[in-house]
Amino acid sequence: MLAQRFFTQQRPVVASRQSRVQPRIEASVRGLAPLVDELKAKQAKKDLPDVQIGDSVRIGLLVQEAKSSRVQRVDGTVIAMAGSGSTKTFVVRRIFQGVGVELSIMLHSPVLSSVEIVRRGKVRSAACAPASAE
Repeated sequence: MLAQRFFTQQRPVVASRQSRVQPRIEASVRGLAPLVDELKAKQAKKDLPDVQIGDSVRIGLLVQEAKSSRVQRVDGTVIAMAGSGSTKTFVVRRIFQGVGVELSIMLHSPVLSSVEIVRRGKVRSAACAPASAE
């Protein structure tokens, strides 16, 4: 009796193929790409030095406090770089009170006020460990 009622009832379709179809992108949205590129070019900083991995750098970060803003100086070593164009980021590692701290900073961010290269670093690949003879 229970099985007969289960198979004869009308059950709603939970997820149909129609609900999963992606909407088409309008032509006006596709035309925004040149405008976005122009905006990124305007916001990009032109006076930045060529920072590479391994460089010791001194950066200035704008810190907004209650009613005033100040520039906080951070000294460290660039350990990683990622991205390209206006989304390029770099990671600075420094030792603060005996603890290693890593800061990930966007290169063209308005928070970044200055970048100064203190010393160029020499980077090399890690040596491969020999295979163990077992």
